[in-house]
Amino acid sequence: MAKFNQLRMRQGGAARSAHFIREWRKHRGLTQHDLAEQIGITRSYLSMIETGKRPYRQEIISAATTVLGCTPEELIKGGPAKADDILSLWSDLTEAERIEGLETLKNMFGRE
Repeated sequence: MAKFNQLRMRQGGAARSAHFIREWRKHRGLTQHDLAEQIGITRSYLSMIETGKRPYRQEIISAATTVLGCTPEELIKGGPAKADDILSLWSDLTEAERIEGLETLKNMFGRE
């Protein structure tokens, strides 16, 4: 469905249609009913948002990111698999963790 939503964007559909809510919901093991209840909308409204039949509002994205444990950018630009890439992991690190991680990588690859 994500590919369908992206296609709608390229074909002039509303940009609000492109998102990865369904993918994140399934990744977290939630049903439509579970997620809809937690973000304060009906299951049928969530279904229409996931299928691109209804646009989402900012407050729905904000509530969904809280429940799904992702950022608005991750929810809109990529599914859960994309959130596990190295740049996403790096951006979540503290400065101390980044320094330690960089030192570890240097040691792994024999660079000083």
